[in-house]
Amino acid sequence: GLSIMLASSLAAFRSPARGGGREDAPGAKAALGMTTEERRSLEDYREGKMMLEANAEEYKRLEKRSLLFHRAKRNLTIDDDWTKAQTLFGVTTYYRREPDRSLSIKLEGELIGVPLFEQLAVLRETDLYHTWAPFTTASRKLAQLGRIDVVSWFVTGIPGFGLSRDACFRAVGCDCMREDGSILLVGEGLGDNAEDGVRSSADLNEEIPASQRTVRNGEESVAALSDHPPSSSSSPS
Repeated sequence: GLSIMLASSLAAFRSPARGGGREDAPGAKAALGMTTEERRSLEDYREGKMMLEANAEEYKRLEKRSLLFHRAKRNLTIDDDWTKAQTLFGVTTYYRREPDRSLSIKLEGELIGVPLFEQLAVLRETDLYHTWAPFTTASRKLAQLGRIDVVSWFVTGIPGFGLSRDACFRAVGCDCMREDGSILLVGEGLGDNAEDGVRSSADLNEEIPASQRTVRNGEESVAALSDHPPSSSSSPS
Protein backbone atom coordinates (compact mmCIF):
# COMPACT_ATOMS: atom_id res chain seq x y z
CA GLY A 1 0.00 0.00 0.00
CA LEU A 2 2.16 2.85 1.31
CA SER A 3 5.41 1.81 -0.36
CA ILE A 4 3.74 0.99 -3.69
CA MET A 5 2.04 4.40 -3.75
CA LEU A 6 5.31 6.11 -2.79
CA ALA A 7 7.31 4.24 -5.42
CA SER A 8 4.71 5.10 -8.08
CA SER A 9 4.85 8.78 -7.12
CA LEU A 10 8.64 8.85 -7.23
CA ALA A 11 8.69 7.08 -10.60
CA ALA A 12 6.15 9.54 -12.01
CA PHE A 13 8.09 12.55 -10.77
CA ARG A 14 11.43 11.29 -12.11
CA SER A 15 10.20 10.05 -15.51
CA PRO A 16 11.03 12.12 -18.62
CA ALA A 17 8.22 13.63 -20.64
CA ARG A 18 6.25 11.23 -22.78
CA GLY A 19 6.36 11.32 -26.54
CA GLY A 20 9.92 10.73 -27.70
CA GLY A 21 11.72 11.10 -24.36
CA ARG A 22 12.93 14.67 -24.96
CA GLU A 23 15.17 16.23 -22.32
CA ASP A 24 13.86 18.96 -20.03
CA ALA A 25 15.36 21.86 -22.01
CA PRO A 26 14.61 25.46 -20.95
CA GLY A 27 12.04 27.85 -22.41
CA ALA A 28 10.84 27.89 -25.98
CA LYS A 29 13.47 25.38 -27.13
CA ALA A 30 11.79 22.62 -25.11
CA ALA A 31 8.33 23.57 -26.34
CA LEU A 32 9.36 23.87 -30.00
CA GLY A 33 7.69 21.22 -32.13
CA MET A 34 5.84 19.61 -29.19
CA THR A 35 2.24 18.53 -29.34
CA THR A 36 -0.27 19.71 -26.77
CA GLU A 37 -0.13 16.34 -25.01
CA GLU A 38 3.67 16.39 -24.90
CA ARG A 39 3.71 19.95 -23.57
CA ARG A 40 1.23 19.02 -20.84
CA SER A 41 3.37 15.99 -19.92
CA LEU A 42 6.44 18.21 -19.66
CA GLU A 43 4.60 20.65 -17.42
CA ASP A 44 3.41 17.79 -15.20
CA TYR A 45 6.96 16.49 -14.99
CA ARG A 46 8.31 19.89 -13.98
CA GLU A 47 5.58 20.38 -11.40
CA GLY A 48 6.18 16.92 -9.97
CA LYS A 49 9.94 17.48 -9.84
CA MET A 50 9.45 20.75 -7.94
CA MET A 51 7.11 19.06 -5.47
CA LEU A 52 9.57 16.21 -4.96
CA GLU A 53 12.44 18.61 -4.29
CA ALA A 54 10.33 20.71 -1.91
CA ASN A 55 9.23 17.65 0.09
CA ALA A 56 12.37 15.52 -0.21
CA GLU A 57 12.71 15.01 3.54
CA GLU A 58 9.07 13.94 3.91
CA TYR A 59 9.34 11.43 1.05
CA LYS A 60 12.53 10.04 2.56
CA ARG A 61 10.76 9.61 5.91
CA LEU A 62 7.79 7.88 4.28
CA GLU A 63 10.05 5.57 2.30
CA LYS A 64 11.95 4.61 5.44
CA ARG A 65 8.74 3.97 7.35
CA SER A 66 7.24 1.89 4.53
CA LEU A 67 10.30 -0.39 4.58
CA LEU A 68 9.84 -0.76 8.33
CA PHE A 69 6.25 -1.92 7.90
CA HIS A 70 7.18 -4.26 5.04
CA ARG A 71 9.77 -5.94 7.26
CA ALA A 72 7.26 -6.27 10.08
CA LYS A 73 4.65 -7.77 7.77
CA ARG A 74 7.16 -10.24 6.39
CA ASN A 75 8.00 -11.37 9.93
CA LEU A 76 4.31 -11.92 10.60
CA THR A 77 3.43 -13.80 7.42
CA ILE A 78 6.58 -15.77 6.51
CA ASP A 79 7.87 -18.48 8.85
CA ASP A 80 10.67 -19.90 6.69
CA ASP A 81 13.48 -18.35 8.73
CA TRP A 82 11.82 -18.77 12.15
CA THR A 83 12.29 -21.83 14.38
CA LYS A 84 9.19 -22.98 16.23
CA ALA A 85 9.83 -23.49 19.95
CA GLN A 86 6.44 -24.50 21.36
CA THR A 87 2.70 -23.90 21.45
CA LEU A 88 1.15 -23.45 24.88
CA PHE A 89 -2.25 -22.06 25.92
CA GLY A 90 -2.95 -21.06 22.31
CA VAL A 91 0.29 -19.04 21.95
CA THR A 92 3.01 -20.22 19.56
CA THR A 93 6.59 -19.10 20.21
CA TYR A 94 9.28 -18.80 17.52
CA TYR A 95 12.90 -17.65 17.65
CA ARG A 96 15.48 -16.55 15.09
CA ARG A 97 19.19 -15.80 15.29
CA GLU A 98 20.10 -12.50 13.64
CA PRO A 99 23.32 -11.65 11.70
CA ASP A 100 24.51 -9.53 14.65
CA ARG A 101 24.22 -12.67 16.88
CA SER A 102 21.18 -11.32 18.74
CA LEU A 103 18.07 -13.44 19.27
CA SER A 104 14.61 -12.43 18.01
CA ILE A 105 11.43 -13.84 19.55
CA LYS A 106 8.01 -13.98 17.88
CA LEU A 107 4.73 -14.81 19.62
CA GLU A 108 1.54 -15.67 17.77
CA GLY A 109 -1.91 -16.10 19.25
CA GLU A 110 -5.56 -15.18 18.79
CA LEU A 111 -7.52 -12.75 20.94
CA ILE A 112 -11.08 -14.01 20.82
CA GLY A 113 -13.94 -11.66 21.62
CA VAL A 114 -11.72 -8.56 21.85
CA PRO A 115 -12.55 -5.89 19.23
CA LEU A 116 -9.68 -4.18 17.43
CA PHE A 117 -10.54 -0.79 18.94
CA GLU A 118 -10.14 -2.11 22.49
CA GLN A 119 -6.82 -3.77 21.62
CA LEU A 120 -5.42 -0.51 20.24
CA ALA A 121 -6.72 1.45 23.22
CA VAL A 122 -4.88 -0.84 25.67
CA LEU A 123 -1.61 -0.75 23.69
CA ARG A 124 -1.80 3.03 23.35
CA GLU A 125 -2.08 3.67 27.10
CA THR A 126 1.57 3.06 27.97
CA ASP A 127 1.11 4.94 31.27
CA LEU A 128 -0.82 1.89 32.51
CA TYR A 129 1.55 -0.84 31.39
CA HIS A 130 2.94 -1.28 34.89
CA THR A 131 -0.54 -2.10 36.21
CA TRP A 132 -0.95 -5.25 34.12
CA ALA A 133 2.21 -6.23 32.19
CA PRO A 134 4.27 -8.92 34.00
CA PHE A 135 7.53 -7.68 35.59
CA THR A 136 6.86 -4.07 34.47
CA THR A 137 7.37 -1.87 37.53
CA ALA A 138 7.01 1.60 35.97
CA SER A 139 5.93 3.09 32.65
CA ARG A 140 5.39 6.54 31.21
CA LYS A 141 4.26 8.04 27.90
CA LEU A 142 6.84 10.68 26.98
CA ALA A 143 5.36 12.10 23.78
CA GLN A 144 2.31 11.68 21.52
CA LEU A 145 3.60 12.42 18.02
CA GLY A 146 0.55 11.25 16.11
CA ARG A 147 -2.70 9.31 16.37
CA ILE A 148 -0.75 6.02 16.40
CA ASP A 149 2.75 7.34 17.07
CA VAL A 150 4.04 7.47 20.64
CA VAL A 151 7.35 7.67 22.49
CA SER A 152 7.29 5.80 25.80
CA TRP A 153 9.51 4.52 28.61
CA PHE A 154 9.21 1.50 30.86
CA VAL A 155 11.10 -0.43 33.54
CA THR A 156 11.11 -4.20 33.94
CA GLY A 157 12.41 -5.95 37.03
CA ILE A 158 12.04 -8.85 39.39
CA PRO A 159 10.88 -7.74 42.88
CA GLY A 160 13.19 -8.83 45.65
CA PHE A 161 16.18 -9.54 43.42
CA GLY A 162 17.27 -5.98 42.70
CA LEU A 163 17.32 -6.62 38.94
CA SER A 164 15.81 -4.00 36.64
CA ARG A 165 16.21 -2.66 33.12
CA ASP A 166 14.62 0.33 31.44
CA ALA A 167 14.14 1.36 27.82
CA CYS A 168 12.70 4.11 25.65
CA PHE A 169 10.87 3.14 22.50
CA ARG A 170 8.86 4.67 19.70
CA ALA A 171 5.82 2.81 18.37
CA VAL A 172 4.15 3.73 15.09
CA GLY A 173 1.09 2.31 13.37
CA CYS A 174 0.02 1.71 9.79
CA ASP A 175 -3.60 1.39 8.70
CA CYS A 176 -3.80 -1.54 6.24
CA MET A 177 -7.55 -2.04 6.51
CA ARG A 178 -8.11 -1.42 2.79
CA GLU A 179 -5.35 -3.84 1.78
CA ASP A 180 -5.94 -6.84 4.03
CA GLY A 181 -8.06 -5.71 6.97
CA SER A 182 -5.15 -5.34 9.40
CA ILE A 183 -3.40 -2.65 11.41
CA LEU A 184 0.36 -2.90 11.96
CA LEU A 185 2.04 -1.62 15.12
CA VAL A 186 5.83 -1.46 15.02
CA GLY A 187 8.08 -0.41 17.88
CA GLU A 188 11.83 0.08 18.19
CA GLY A 189 14.10 1.14 21.03
CA LEU A 190 15.24 4.73 20.63
CA GLY A 191 18.61 3.87 22.12
CA ASP A 192 19.31 1.37 19.33
CA ASN A 193 20.87 4.15 17.24
CA ALA A 194 23.43 6.63 18.51
CA GLU A 195 21.83 9.46 16.50
CA ASP A 196 18.66 9.10 18.57
CA GLY A 197 20.42 10.91 21.41
CA VAL A 198 18.63 8.86 24.09
CA ARG A 199 20.44 7.71 27.23
CA SER A 200 19.37 5.30 29.94
CA SER A 201 18.10 6.51 33.28
CA ALA A 202 21.20 5.04 34.92
CA ASP A 203 23.42 7.36 32.86
CA LEU A 204 21.16 10.32 33.61
CA ASN A 205 21.15 9.61 37.35
CA GLU A 206 24.95 9.86 37.40
CA GLU A 207 24.58 13.50 36.32
CA ILE A 208 21.94 14.32 38.96
CA PRO A 209 23.22 15.02 42.51
CA ALA A 210 21.99 12.52 45.07
CA SER A 211 20.42 15.36 47.07
CA GLN A 212 18.10 16.10 44.12
CA ARG A 213 16.94 12.53 43.60
CA THR A 214 13.71 11.21 45.00
CA VAL A 215 12.84 7.52 45.20
CA ARG A 216 9.18 6.59 45.51
CA ASN A 217 7.94 3.21 44.27
CA GLY A 218 10.64 3.04 41.65
CA GLU A 219 9.81 6.52 40.25
CA GLU A 220 13.37 7.90 40.48
CA SER A 221 14.25 7.23 36.86
CA VAL A 222 10.87 8.63 35.71
CA ALA A 223 11.72 11.96 37.32
CA ALA A 224 15.17 11.88 35.73
CA LEU A 225 13.81 11.24 32.27
CA SER A 226 11.18 13.95 32.59
CA ASP A 227 14.02 16.47 32.90
CA HIS A 228 15.78 15.05 29.84
CA PRO A 229 13.08 14.29 27.24
CA PRO A 230 14.22 12.46 24.09
CA SER A 231 14.24 14.25 20.79
CA SER A 232 10.90 13.98 19.02
CA SER A 233 12.65 14.11 15.65
CA SER A 234 13.94 10.55 15.99
CA SER A 235 12.41 8.09 13.54
CA PRO A 236 12.31 4.30 13.72
CA SER A 237 14.30 2.19 11.43
